[in-house]
Amino acid sequence: ASRPVHQDVNIKIDRKFPENLEENDPERKRYEPADTPAVVKVKAINSSHFLLQLEGLNNLLLYSFTNNEINKLQEISIAPSNLVDFETDGNHLMCLIQHENQSKLKQFKLESDEFVESGDCNLPSSVVELGTDEAGKGDLRNLHKRWFDNMKDYLERKQIRIENNRSKVESAAKRLKVA
Repeated sequence: ASRPVHQDVNIKIDRKFPENLEENDPERKRYEPADTPAVVKVKAINSSHFLLQLEGLNNLLLYSFTNNEINKLQEISIAPSNLVDFETDGNHLMCLIQHENQSKLKQFKLESDEFVESGDCNLPSSVVELGTDEAGKGDLRNLHKRWFDNMKDYLERKQIRIENNRSKVESAAKRLKVA
């Protein structure tokens, strides 16, 4: 089963890229983000529920998977804080959030297909130091760019492997001709 989860929420993503790139510059595609927000993280809660974080969305989405169908159950609000990370443990959810310069752990519990806030804990700045940008987006701002960088590295390594295999085959063919 599949589902275009970006259509379940209204997301506004800042699609800016460096202005110094020309219209026909080959580097432009590397910097230009896709129109569809990326799925940043997916975590299974149990055999029928999972959480999802989308690029540009400061909330979490709870989905159920039953009878080969994916259904959105809840959008878990983190506002006005910024979601830094989250983790699940059975039917519990822990969110590391940041509001202004204060870090906090927020806990939720799954009760009848919905997460309900069950507590929070302020973390002293000496325990957690988060290096996020001015909007609290962490390193997600250039997520699309990293994909192109990884593909570029992969294609360069692939080309080297092809050339190495070609030279091995050619040298083996020469040895066979000599023999």
